[in-house]
Amino acid sequence: VLRAAQELGYRMTPREASALPSFNTAQGERNLIVYLADEISTSPHPVVSIDGARDAAFANGRMLAVYSTHGNAEIEARVLDATLGNPNVLGVIYATVFTRRVTL
Repeated sequence: VLRAAQELGYRMTPREASALPSFNTAQGERNLIVYLADEISTSPHPVVSIDGARDAAFANGRMLAVYSTHGNAEIEARVLDATLGNPNVLGVIYATVFTRRVTL
């Protein structure tokens, strides 16, 4: 990919190390926040919420993983089953655009 980009005339500008977030990666350090959303493309509100969560996570040396489930309870359960077994998970943000009863 890099060779093809170079052949096409693209130039890579290296980022300064200080411009990149520094994630807590110490052994046993929980640094991953799972963001579970029913919808992210129905309106601008979910994206703004995700941006805020990402900014706060990065500012605190954490990473944010976003999963959109379209409000499907089976997909939500599968995502939680797959992610909660990860020892790096610090917590879960559950966001829903639609007002509805939720059982986790």
